Amino acid sequence: MSETVEISTLLERGGCYDWVAGAALADVLQNLLSRVLLPGGLSAETVYTELMRRETLMSTACGNGCMLLFPNTLLLDDPAQECLVVCYPKTPLDVKAFDRKPAAALFVLLVSSPERHLQAAEKLAQYMQDTAFTALLREHAAKEALCAYCKTADTAAKKN
Repeated sequence: MSETVEISTLLERGGCYDWVAGAALADVLQNLLSRVLLPGGLSAETVYTELMRRETLMSTACGNGCMLLFPNTLLLDDPAQECLVVCYPKTPLDVKAFDRKPAAALFVLLVSSPERHLQAAEKLAQYMQDTAFTALLREHAAKEALCAYCKTADTAAKKN
């Protein structure tokens, strides 16, 4: 397997976007993707289409006010282009989460292999269950604060 996925590195490349307008997921994603500098020459239209296609199969709502969006097919082939975009919608979205909490933090994950997707998704799932991380999300934390959390959490995990 390739090197370990570092969420902080993915976040550095993708960034955080606050107060993204839209009444529904489709609107928020369109508004978000129009602002994001996408890697690998990807177009906002391609990423939007693939994220929405995946969402029609089954909601990627994770509960706890979070949603982890990702395409069903790989759009990148270079780990150096991978990114994680965090979006705080202006209005939390009803995405039919199992816990019925609206999504107030959307994560868009773009990686280059199924193995790297699983690594990143596993780490994010752990973070999303941590009260310190979810408190940061409720505060609409900036990229720097989220990266600092991820680096600290990863260092602690390596020691255990």
